[in-house]
Amino acid sequence: WALSDQTSPGSIAISAVEHSATKGAARLWAERGFETHKLPVDSAGQVTLAALEELLDREQPALVSTILANNETGVIQNMEGWADRIHGSGARWHVDAVQAPGKLPFHADRLGADWISISGHKFGSPKGVGALYLRETPKSVGWLDGGGQERGMRGGTENVAGIVGMGHAAEHALAQVQDTQGLEDLAQARNRLEAHVLRALPGSRVHGSESPRVPNTTQLYLPGCPSEILLPLLEAEGLLASAGSACDATHHAPSEVLLAMGVPESEASCSLRLSLPFRPNPGDLDLAAAAIVRASQLLLGHQPH
Repeated sequence: WALSDQTSPGSIAISAVEHSATKGAARLWAERGFETHKLPVDSAGQVTLAALEELLDREQPALVSTILANNETGVIQNMEGWADRIHGSGARWHVDAVQAPGKLPFHADRLGADWISISGHKFGSPKGVGALYLRETPKSVGWLDGGGQERGMRGGTENVAGIVGMGHAAEHALAQVQDTQGLEDLAQARNRLEAHVLRALPGSRVHGSESPRVPNTTQLYLPGCPSEILLPLLEAEGLLASAGSACDATHHAPSEVLLAMGVPESEASCSLRLSLPFRPNPGDLDLAAAAIVRASQLLLGHQPH
């Protein structure tokens, strides 16, 4: 919608740590003649306001799309002041908030984005249903023609069962994100798992630990343990993990998110991503940490303790 009013191809901007869905959409617009520019991030995974302002002044994009909470590292972007700056340049702003519901309090109006997208399966609804927040109803044509559904913006019969399921899941997600003690306990549980691994494996570290993170996500660097070898060992122990995005757990190329953060390719290839449930069982976390340490020591040729 932001680009459909353009009389000639212009440019769009996304951050260097976007989900593959956003990158894929950007490639589609590139095929239609639009230039795509990437906002760089620092070693903590943050786009600085200065970097945003510099790109807006230089390229004057029609659309800026950024991720609120990273799906790999869990890093939460500091977006304070972004809305005024983006709108002041004449651009529209889309925020990928898929990782936020149930984990991160945020208010659409306060964020100030033109569009905010969420996906129900990330907070407990059936798969295949999501929602798009619109600050204003667009005047241009809808995303999918062929019917008057969704006020003409997306044709096709609605997935009523999925929508109802997402509504109920959203109620639970809201209660969860209002449970500040529960979120703090989850973050502490994640921190304990990380500490267990860091103590046992010298040289290991947590990607993005310098930034605020959603409490359920961790991405660990395990030196000398290539992800493509480590993952099958962990799966054999009953622990499901990924090297980067959980949407493509079988993809063994180094994470583009980590590379954008300045992580060397050799280190990005030895990284492990885990997600925790809202109320994890402490015993399960101990088993998970022990499995990671045991498999890593096996790869390193050390005798597990």
